[in-house]
Amino acid sequence: MWLINTKTLELEFVTSPTERAYAVLSHTWEDEEVSFQQFSDSTKRPSVEKLLGFAKIAKTCQLAKDKYMLKYAWVDTCCIDKTSSAELSEAINCMFRWYQKAAVCFVWLSDMTLEPIDFWDTSPGPYKRITPDVLRRCKWTTRGWTLQELLAPNVVEFYDKNWDFIGTKDSWLLEPISEVTGIEPEFLTRNYLIWSAPVGTRMRWAAERKTTRPEDIAYCLLGIFDINMPLLYGEGDKAFLRLQEEICKQTHDYSLFAWTARPGFASSSLFDWYRGIFALHPCEFAELQPLQRESFSGIFRGEVAITNKGLRLDDVQLYRAPNDTLILPLGYTGPHPQDKYRKVSYGIYIRLTLDGYIRKNPGTLAILSGDRTSDIPTHRIYIRKQSVTPWVCNQLIRDKYVGVLLFRFEGQFPSRMVKVIPQESFDYSLNAFITGGKKFFGYLRLSVGSVEVVIVCWLRMYPSKYSITTMSPDVKYGFAIEGKDGWDRLKTLRLETEITNHAGQDGTVLSLLPNAKLSCSNGNIVTSLGPSNISMAMHTFTRGQNNHLMVTFMKKKKKGLFR
Repeated sequence: MWLINTKTLELEFVTSPTERAYAVLSHTWEDEEVSFQQFSDSTKRPSVEKLLGFAKIAKTCQLAKDKYMLKYAWVDTCCIDKTSSAELSEAINCMFRWYQKAAVCFVWLSDMTLEPIDFWDTSPGPYKRITPDVLRRCKWTTRGWTLQELLAPNVVEFYDKNWDFIGTKDSWLLEPISEVTGIEPEFLTRNYLIWSAPVGTRMRWAAERKTTRPEDIAYCLLGIFDINMPLLYGEGDKAFLRLQEEICKQTHDYSLFAWTARPGFASSSLFDWYRGIFALHPCEFAELQPLQRESFSGIFRGEVAITNKGLRLDDVQLYRAPNDTLILPLGYTGPHPQDKYRKVSYGIYIRLTLDGYIRKNPGTLAILSGDRTSDIPTHRIYIRKQSVTPWVCNQLIRDKYVGVLLFRFEGQFPSRMVKVIPQESFDYSLNAFITGGKKFFGYLRLSVGSVEVVIVCWLRMYPSKYSITTMSPDVKYGFAIEGKDGWDRLKTLRLETEITNHAGQDGTVLSLLPNAKLSCSNGNIVTSLGPSNISMAMHTFTRGQNNHLMVTFMKKKKKGLFR
């Protein structure tokens, strides 16, 4: 780390910012800034001192020396060798800590000139006041890099264009700064609380900020999320995607997904309907309301991982929504969009395709009731990281319905799904296996009353048609009922393993079905569920290329139970 000696105005190198006490300057870049090479070359000092950018360096050193008796100062224009990619990368990854360790940060608002409250009062500094509208017009409040420069230091002093003192961020300026930046006062005055703020809230702080290069909108947020990652100038908007991936590796905070699409921001209108799980830009967090973590948000205990299939979320609890849609809860509450005094839980709408889940209706957040329940078992899901082209998106949704295996559960006794294999191929919004028309094995274990039922099915693909078979080519579904001694657990476990690994064969599955086996071909079959007073009716039918199995649970009849 290079520091400026405030007496000699010469650069000195230190290995750690904790070795020296220093001041830092926060400003907006303008014309004739002084580079590292110019400032470090003493032979060019006379010409360098004539540059516009030299004056603020000299003023920073003067304030540090005279007001705080500091020997060193740091200014980003001349203290980073930007011709060295290694030094630039280190500086950007460390910059938040450098500002955090500074004794004081001077904010120079180069486009603000204050007038005294009283026209006849020419008193300096503290007697001058600014309104949020005046502060909002300052370029400094709109730049991406100045966000961390406001948050990281403990002591921040503001100066106007003429270097007249305005105030500190924890003084009377706190309220207008909070209003203009959207940052809650507690995070402005206590920088150690920043990392406890929800990820989505921190993204909202950067929503209206701009950077010259598209990559910098991600790089300027590294410290705010306590992330280190290599810089790849030239990657453009992918930098923000990488930042979100790195955040996922370090946190279970689902508020990262609490963005809402901005109309017209994406290149196609179809993106208004379907998107990936990640935001395109921090501006998509602009409408996010203040968040409060739910008391039972510990349900997100599963691993979050980045894979080539998308973002993997383990042990996720989903909730049903209309129109072939599910809701992924985010674990946070906030004000209702139409009633700010009413607290609701937030989620996002997702929809299953052949290539995993995608986000549906990204322009809005889902609203969940506080006393919600779900009959969907917790399971693993994959969600696309990025949006796909409109054509591919339509194709994935259309192909989802080819060879689908639909289940309908009706009757007087509610059923509960205990286990589904394979989990990633089952659409809980439809109660259906999504096969894509390929050879497929499916396994459902249901709990009905005090007994359990296993339904096993698979799909064979023929050159001209699709057919569901189990046990033999003329049978569509097979099932087994829990016996009085319960399941043969070893056989059941092996059956589940065979289907999970897509390695099962007709004969293998037949031999592993626990206890008594029954088959259901075209038509109806009714059977008793063991010693209980429940009977089960199964009816299969085909509609288009979709194969349906309707399962109905009813009270046991005294006569004519089987037919």
